[in-house]
Amino acid sequence: MAQSPSHFASAYPLSLSLSHTHTHTFPLPEMYVLSAIFSGKWPRRVIEILISAASSIVFLFLDLLDVIFCAFFKFVDEFFEETASPCYCQNRGGIGTAASDDDDRESELSETLYERKNFFRDMGFFGFSRKCQGSKKIQGWTVKTNRWSDCGCMSCLSWVSNGDQKLHVVLREPSNAPFEDCKEKATENVIFIHGFLSSSLFWTETVFPNLSEFAKCNYRLFAVDLLGFGGSPKPRDCFYTLKDHLDAIEKSVHDPFRSNSFHLVAHSMGCILALALAAKYSKSVKSITLIAPPYLPPSQGSASLTALNRLADRKLWPLILFGSSFMSWYEHLGRCVCFLICRNHRVWEWILRLLTRRRCLNFMIVDLTRHTHHSAWHTMHNVICGGAKLMDGYLEALKNSSLNVNVIQGSRDQVVPLECSNNIKLKVPHADINIIPNADHSSVVLGREEEFTRDLERIWASVADTTMGEECLQNACLDPENFKDFKLVKRTQLSHNVAKFRFELPTPTSVLGLPIGQHISCRGKDNLGEDVIKPYTPTTLDSDVGYFELVIKMYPQGRMSHHFREMRVGDHLAVKGPKGRFKYQPGQVRAFGMLAGGSGITPMFQVARAILENPKDKTKVHLIYANVTFEDILLKEELDGLATNYPDRFKIYYVLNQPPEVWNGGVGFVSKEMIQTHCPAPSPDIQILRCGPPPMNKAMASHLEALEYAPHMQFQF
Repeated sequence: MAQSPSHFASAYPLSLSLSHTHTHTFPLPEMYVLSAIFSGKWPRRVIEILISAASSIVFLFLDLLDVIFCAFFKFVDEFFEETASPCYCQNRGGIGTAASDDDDRESELSETLYERKNFFRDMGFFGFSRKCQGSKKIQGWTVKTNRWSDCGCMSCLSWVSNGDQKLHVVLREPSNAPFEDCKEKATENVIFIHGFLSSSLFWTETVFPNLSEFAKCNYRLFAVDLLGFGGSPKPRDCFYTLKDHLDAIEKSVHDPFRSNSFHLVAHSMGCILALALAAKYSKSVKSITLIAPPYLPPSQGSASLTALNRLADRKLWPLILFGSSFMSWYEHLGRCVCFLICRNHRVWEWILRLLTRRRCLNFMIVDLTRHTHHSAWHTMHNVICGGAKLMDGYLEALKNSSLNVNVIQGSRDQVVPLECSNNIKLKVPHADINIIPNADHSSVVLGREEEFTRDLERIWASVADTTMGEECLQNACLDPENFKDFKLVKRTQLSHNVAKFRFELPTPTSVLGLPIGQHISCRGKDNLGEDVIKPYTPTTLDSDVGYFELVIKMYPQGRMSHHFREMRVGDHLAVKGPKGRFKYQPGQVRAFGMLAGGSGITPMFQVARAILENPKDKTKVHLIYANVTFEDILLKEELDGLATNYPDRFKIYYVLNQPPEVWNGGVGFVSKEMIQTHCPAPSPDIQILRCGPPPMNKAMASHLEALEYAPHMQFQF
């Protein structure tokens, strides 16, 4: 609610002028041709054709190599172990009878294991392939020795020496630190499941260190190493089916700890296992958070083959896709890679330590080799591909439950297509989808660990029991009569004159205590050393425990701007509140129309975020946000994130007085026509909110009156 600059206010004189118009001199066909050339569509198409042609040649060569190495490993296995290791180089019929005498186990094997295309094998040019040897129904795991091509170090075989058939689980018990009475009232369980070629370190190195004190006191956390990965068993006589993984999780976590109520958090491949658990224990699971879930319903044919072709398409580019296809389509070439890297991981780790001069390597590097080819190969096909045919059933179970479902994915994910999140939304309409701008498959968590952890805590708190230490959550800090000092702990410069300030609250579980739509008064010193008091609206909510944030635009002549410009981490800000006339209750209107200008966006953002993050609030929000230039737009990334995550409930229309050359928003001033087009029509169950510089507010009041919005349908911050 800070005052806007004079140059923005001047855009709204008492007598409004017409919007700017742009004329084009090119005829339509000419414009289209030039657009195609300069947008790079033609060169891009040529590159795609070249990549496709090169991919065909390279993968044809790899088809040949895989057939040759099939024969190579047959002879080498017989030399070292007297018996050749089974492979999946024959047709479907051969596997159907050889996999197991147990019909259930046979049905769980993915057809992608034996229906992968190979030009030379399909044409019958080579006859080196051999059938998978049958085995009797396995009660537990009997074969504990690794193959000659697997690593035999103490770290990789620790599960053998321990004689333990349970998974490796990292358990973090609730802290005995402060808020002991809260802890006694509600200790909740959270199970973390990692993705492919990863381990429990993915969670213990990212989420665990960033937990708030409140979370440390009230949640018991389990991070598991899945069967065949990390420090968990890697038996040779296991097919690593979906059922094998689920049984191992139940045996190692659910049953011994009697987890009758728990939250689930999973990444990538782990999402399939989490969905299976949620479907089976729908009455026990309180929330499920899926990060980059691989869900691709088949348009036709097999769901398993669809998943293989989409997640591991046979292409050279991008490189991460080539790596996935190489390891997923070629059983024997993949074994060569595991032999060179995984079996010799100690050598590679020593070389990396020498080159980087670091004693401890990044956990992502260590996790990459902590598996056998047998465990990774079967898990890839039987869980990621084989689980695809069961996903519809799992999601249907979630759709019919009241389970809190949350999906988080990066907008630049090259491993799991972005459409997967939308597919889940179509199957489970009440699921909340959060697309993180500019994040990929890993950086959706890595690099934003603190923010990601806060998101998880908000999800858990949103479904917490009312007995969960209510006095902790109501530990409000504001005083409406007296100023209180809050310490600046982080300052993030967003542009040359805009910064985000994070202030610490007294305890990690404290909340600011600011009702939705209200503001605070901040006191500081101007350049003459005189006191100045000005209202601001935080962009955070009371669901953000332990801190609050202000996004401030600092003007050259602004008195309070001087105070913020001079603030450094460790300084204190005097704050009093709450202030304001606006009071909001979920569902009080059907829809809000919002007219914001400049820094007047902050109360709108606060209200919109509170509405959209409440799964029980179905209110729709239509925002028109006006600025002078593109650089003046505040919170654009956050606003675009809301539009992406809540497309059916939040619409935003940007208006610029001085737009860039390429601009698809409004141009000029906010007009009556814009309000008619982008805001809800006059009705008793809607309300129009406005906040901007005085000239804009006056102009908007005139527009709304002309459009027959009654006074009770309007509110000005």
